[in-house]
Amino acid sequence: ETGTNLTAGIHAGHFFSKQVSLGAEVRVQRWLTDAAPVRNDPSARQQVTLGLGPRFHFKLSGTRWLRPGLSYTRAFDDPMKRQGYDVIQIDVPMAF
Repeated sequence: ETGTNLTAGIHAGHFFSKQVSLGAEVRVQRWLTDAAPVRNDPSARQQVTLGLGPRFHFKLSGTRWLRPGLSYTRAFDDPMKRQGYDVIQIDVPMAF
């Protein structure tokens, strides 16, 4: 089985210093087809979430940066809200 899913979001952030920033992002995920999740629960057609958190920026050398971040994401609608969708995420990207 195949399905088509669209995910879009908008991000806003602010640098408090060269080393610390705070970001927030609203994301919308929508099934464009009647994939299994939608057939099983019509409220799964679209989900809206909000994520926010700090990111730290450490210059390593030359053009290389380490940018670890911590974020909290919460769902605004069913079925994820009904299921208690709360995520704490740690990521450590490196830019070079």
